[in-house]
Amino acid sequence: MYTGRGLIQSVDEMLWDLASRHARMPLYQLLGGARDRIPAYRNIGGRNTDEYVQSAMQAREEGFKGAKDHSYAGVQGNAERFRALREGDGGRLHPYPRSGRVLHVRRGNQDRP
Repeated sequence: MYTGRGLIQSVDEMLWDLASRHARMPLYQLLGGARDRIPAYRNIGGRNTDEYVQSAMQAREEGFKGAKDHSYAGVQGNAERFRALREGDGGRLHPYPRSGRVLHVRRGNQDRP
């Protein structure tokens, strides 16, 4: 995990590695995160709100509980798409916005990568 702390980060990682080795188990198990299955999601998108909702409904019909949104229509446009999705799906499909973009509503349609 990158924390930008330089030497402290290196020592922290070494201590976690030592604890993992001492327990003779992978770190994710030591921290209690062992799973035998993980949920999957499908990518959705569209050139307009109707295509976006249709793409999301297709994902839901295929059995996905979540979908990653790869479209960008500005802050207001994305809010409209999410509202339309919630109305059409009843909140069953969980949309995951594109993670590489942080939206700032207070700044209008500006975004920051």
